[in-house]
Amino acid sequence: MAIDQAKEATFSKISFEQWQKTAYATLKNHSFTPTYEEINLAPLYTAEDLKAVANGGEFAQRSSNDWKIVQKYSGDNWNDIKKELFAGLSTGVDTISFEIDQLEDIQSIDFAPLHTEDIPLFIHTKSRFSQMAKKMIASKEKFFGVMAMDLISAQLQSGKLFAEAGEQFTEWQNAIHTLDQHCSKVKTILVDLVPYHSSGANAVHELGIAISTAVYYIEAMRERGFPPSKTVEKLTFHFAIGGQFFSEIAKMRAFKQLWKTVAEAYRLPNELSKMTISTETSPMTKSVLDPYMNILRGGNEAFAAVLGGGDYVIVSPFDGQQHPFSLRVAKNTQLLLREEAAMNRVFDPAAGSYYVESLTAQLVDRAWGLFQTIDRKNGIYEVIKSGWLQEEIRAVMDKRIKDIETRKKRMIGVNLYATLDESPQFTEKQSGDVKGEGAAVVVEPMTGYRLAEGFERLRERSLQLKRKGRQPSVGLLCLGQLKEYKQQADFVAGFFAAGGIETVWSGDCLQLEDVIAFLKEHPKQLYCFCGVTDACAPIVEKTLNWLQKTKQDVIVQLAGKHEHTFATDGTIHAGQNVKVKLAELLDRWEAGVNE
Repeated sequence: MAIDQAKEATFSKISFEQWQKTAYATLKNHSFTPTYEEINLAPLYTAEDLKAVANGGEFAQRSSNDWKIVQKYSGDNWNDIKKELFAGLSTGVDTISFEIDQLEDIQSIDFAPLHTEDIPLFIHTKSRFSQMAKKMIASKEKFFGVMAMDLISAQLQSGKLFAEAGEQFTEWQNAIHTLDQHCSKVKTILVDLVPYHSSGANAVHELGIAISTAVYYIEAMRERGFPPSKTVEKLTFHFAIGGQFFSEIAKMRAFKQLWKTVAEAYRLPNELSKMTISTETSPMTKSVLDPYMNILRGGNEAFAAVLGGGDYVIVSPFDGQQHPFSLRVAKNTQLLLREEAAMNRVFDPAAGSYYVESLTAQLVDRAWGLFQTIDRKNGIYEVIKSGWLQEEIRAVMDKRIKDIETRKKRMIGVNLYATLDESPQFTEKQSGDVKGEGAAVVVEPMTGYRLAEGFERLRERSLQLKRKGRQPSVGLLCLGQLKEYKQQADFVAGFFAAGGIETVWSGDCLQLEDVIAFLKEHPKQLYCFCGVTDACAPIVEKTLNWLQKTKQDVIVQLAGKHEHTFATDGTIHAGQNVKVKLAELLDRWEAGVNE
């Protein structure tokens, strides 16, 4: 077509229904799976979806999209932490942040050389809030930023909750009051959503809990003589950002809209309709398997945190260690977003997205409904004390785990594309206990869980067998020519790799003699037929008869689902619970070692 003809070309108008039909045709099963918030996604979004969205202004009163780069240094020795702090502050870190709960001697902290009048604090504690408050007051330095504690969530992982009329609660309130008199620019009341997120909470849970906890603290401090506006000045909200990119952006935007409703209900001044939000990359999405994948996961989560408008952003080290390389990668992830991607120069970058705005509106509605439900049940303290909230969150975690185990949700290097030649460093699961006095009320724990843990245990079992000289290995009996069995063989090899089990391929088996030759050359405890068709069904039957006659004590599996009723020990197929299947097979291997 000539240029002149192209300029004159016209196109017929395509209706929304035609676009929708085309979009659905590209989807597997022609539908979306509902999100963990039970939100049904559409194949495409238009301006019509924004009609129900309130005028957001999520970034209202914010002059830029800049954020503070946080790196939390940990250790038991202050001098070591101080060296890391100075190194970080000179290479892009924006805050003074360290884990005070791990320090052996809190009195060893020396703020003088850190220039706290120019650099904000970012310190969260679960047990040493009062001690740190006294230390800050005694230092006579000027502070601003965050040094806060969430009394409600601090020890939920170990199943403890403070007593409302107890000494711990009074001490916490006293410390807030005293710090307000001496360090008025420091935010001291934390609403920490990470324990709930790590236990499986979806975005609606996190938002409803955030608002409910804030209201609880406002009312509790009002009884102490703090007006709501004073308490809100001290509040900061801390979210974990998971791997569902758009949902996490929408979660943060939804919180800002929800908070405006709370601010209006308490008749707060306009400047208090915007809250300080800090974020950290999710611990739930990380794995010790193929750990460099955590760098990519952390980058994706940090990107969502920035797009969602976090005021402070933490990228956790990809291997969970305080190694110089791990810390540098974590810090540089944010520097890349700021300096190379220039994300701090883009004002409200997610605004106007039909999808994000629609998702935000739905999260707002559902989260407000959850807040009202919690309120009818007498508030956040009571729903935790009764175990109702834990049960709600546990149901979502169970679904998340099942989705990982069946590979409905995929984790590269964990349940998909696992690497067998790595040597992962497995660690014991932490108890969740923190230093300091325990709380008085025993409740159902909020048990943090990483989605990869089930597969990590499988890999650990396989590694132990290898160390005992019994490397789990499967022989793949490949029937027919390569094109006839390769797809199934690739699937089966990946299936077993997720459990640390290697596979050995037979090559083309065109007749029974080929199969038997492979069986003799490669004696295994487990074999799997791949590429089974009607034409090669007799080979399968004859192989099973041969194994029975020669009294071969082996496990035989069949790839795929078939109408044939072969006398095998089971099948390997899509949609199966990979973790359960592999655990059963490893039981057989371990039984052989222990006999």
